[in-house]
Amino acid sequence: MTSAETAYLFRHALLRDAAYELQLPADRARLHALAFHLIEQAFGGRAPEPPSLDAIDPPKCVPHPTDAVAAELAWHAERAHGDSGEPEFPDHRRRYLQRAADYHERHFQLQQALSNWQQLAGLTQGVIKAGVQRAAARTLIAMGLSLDAAPWLEEAMQTFNRNGNRPGGTGCAINLVAVYRDTGRIQQAEALAQAALQSARAEQDRYAQSILTAEIAGIYQITSRHDLAEQAYLEALELQRKFGDDRMVFITLTNLAGVYTAINRISEAESVYHQARDILARNPNKRFEGILLSGLGSAFRAQGRLQDAERAQQGALAIARETGNRREEGMALANLAVVFATAGRERQAEQAFLDALDLHREVDDPRFEGITLGNLGYFYEHAGRADDAVRTYLEAARVAGRLGDLRTQCLALDNLTALQLQAGRPAKALETSREALAIQRRRGYRRGEGVSQCALATSLAALGMHPDAAKEWEQGSRLLREEGATELLQSCAELMRSACSKAGVPPLDAGDTPA
Repeated sequence: MTSAETAYLFRHALLRDAAYELQLPADRARLHALAFHLIEQAFGGRAPEPPSLDAIDPPKCVPHPTDAVAAELAWHAERAHGDSGEPEFPDHRRRYLQRAADYHERHFQLQQALSNWQQLAGLTQGVIKAGVQRAAARTLIAMGLSLDAAPWLEEAMQTFNRNGNRPGGTGCAINLVAVYRDTGRIQQAEALAQAALQSARAEQDRYAQSILTAEIAGIYQITSRHDLAEQAYLEALELQRKFGDDRMVFITLTNLAGVYTAINRISEAESVYHQARDILARNPNKRFEGILLSGLGSAFRAQGRLQDAERAQQGALAIARETGNRREEGMALANLAVVFATAGRERQAEQAFLDALDLHREVDDPRFEGITLGNLGYFYEHAGRADDAVRTYLEAARVAGRLGDLRTQCLALDNLTALQLQAGRPAKALETSREALAIQRRRGYRRGEGVSQCALATSLAALGMHPDAAKEWEQGSRLLREEGATELLQSCAELMRSACSKAGVPPLDAGDTPA
C-alpha cells in the first residue's frame, strides 16, 4: 500500500521531477517504452498508419481511440528511443504526431496542431516533409496567419515539383493562390492560379481544374469582376458535380450566392442558397449549416429584411457556440454587429463588434481582427464619432499591415482618407492617401489604385496644389474608367467636390462624371 508520505512525494512537482532524473537514461527509456505500450493497450491498441499528405486534397486520419492521447504517445516514443532496445520508436513518434495534429485540428485546437506539424517537419525529409509543411501552412491559414503560411507552401511546392510529384505541387499552388488572394496580392494570386490551371488542363486533371477554376472565380469576386466570377463559379460547379463532391459543390454554391448578393440579384442568391441547403439535407454538417445561415443573413440584409437577417446570423452564432468553434463565433458576432448597425441599434452593434474583437484576439486571428476593426471604424464614422473612427481605422491598418493583409489595410486607409477630407484635414488625408496608393500598386489591384489615386488628387486639390492634383486625378479616373468602375468614380468625384468646397478652392475637372 502507498504511504501518505510517498503519495505526497509524487504529488509535488519538483520532487517528482527530481526522482525522474535520478533514473539512469536506459531505465528512463524503458519506462517510457512501457508507458507507451500500456497507453496504447488501454486505448484500443495501435492506431493505423495515417494517410499520405501528397494528394491535392489529403484525406484525414480515420478516427481511432488513441487519437485523444496521440500527443502523449508521441512524447513517450521520443523519450523511449535509443536506450529502450526497440528501434521502431521514431516511426511511432511520426505516426502519433500526425494523428495528434489531425485530432487537434478536428477539435479546433489549432495552436497545438501547429506545434505537432512543426515537430513532424523536423523529423521528415523530401516529399514527406513537403506534405507536412503544406499541412502546417494550412493550419496557419486556418489561424488567420496566411502570410506566415506562404514560405512553408513555397518551399513545399518547390520540393514536390523538383521530385515530379504533380498532385502535391498542385495542392500547394491551390493553397498559395488562397494565401496571395487573402493577403491582397491579386496579381500573384491570379498569375499562379492561371498557370496552375493551364497545367491541370494539359494533364487532363479535371479535379484540379474544378478547384482552380473556383479559386479564380474567388479572385474575380473580391476584385468586383462579377460577370467573370459568375461564369467561373458556374464552370467550376459543372466540373464538381461530375465528381459528386458535395462538399466542394456546397462551398462553390455559397460563394456564387455571395456574388449574386453583391450585385443585388437577391432572388438568384436565395435560389442558390436553397440548392446548398438541399446538400445539407442529404449530408448534415453543422459547420456548413452555420456558413449557409450567415450567407442567407447577408442576402436578407441586402433586401432590407433585417429581422430575417438577424434571425439567420443568430442561428449561425448558436451553431458556432454549439460546436465550440470560437473562431467562427467571432465571425458570426461580427456579421450580427453589421445587422444591428444597419438597423440603427447602435449600442448592440458596438457591443457585438467589441465582443467579436475579443474572440478574434483570443484565438489569435489577426485577419478577421483587422476586418472587424475596419467595419467598426465605418460604424463609428457613420455614427458621427469621428475620433473613434480615426483611431479604429488606424488600428485596422496597423493590424492588417503587420499581417500583410494588403486588401484590408488599403480599405482602412482609403476610408480614413475620406474621413479626413470630410473633416477638413487635407494634410492628414494627403499622408494616408499616399500610403494607400503605394500599397495598392504593390497589390496590383487597378480599381483600388484608381480610388487611392483619386483620393490623393482630392487631397492635393484641397491643399491648393491644382496642377499636381489634376495630373493625379486624370490618371486615377482613367484607371477607374478602364475598369468599368463608374460608380466608384462617381463616389470619388462627389468626395472631391465636397472636400474642395470645404477648403474653399475650385473643384477639379471631373469630365463627364455627374455632379
